[in-house]
Amino acid sequence: MEAFIVENYLAGRSLRELSDLTDRSFSAVRNILAKHHVHRRGTGAAVLDESRSQTRRHIAGREAERNGGELS
Repeated sequence: MEAFIVENYLAGRSLRELSDLTDRSFSAVRNILAKHHVHRRGTGAAVLDESRSQTRRHIAGREAERNGGELS
């Protein structure tokens, strides 16, 4: 569930959307993002290219973990 929240937030979904989708409170979603050191966007902010770059880095890091630390 936490990976879903992190990946979808980095892909552009809002905290509110994620709390609705996961049936978790706004605070719980915010705390999950903080736990995973995800930089939060400002309120009402549009998805930026930097967010997409963060998503790619996050996914690459997860793939590296699965491959024993090697990037593909």
